[in-house]
Amino acid sequence: SVSGLMCCVFCIFTVF
Repeated sequence: SVSGLMCCVFCIFTVF
C-alpha cells in the first residue's frame, strides 16, 4: 500500500 503510494508520488515528480 505504502510502496504503491510512494511510486505514484515519485512518478508525478518525475513527469514534472
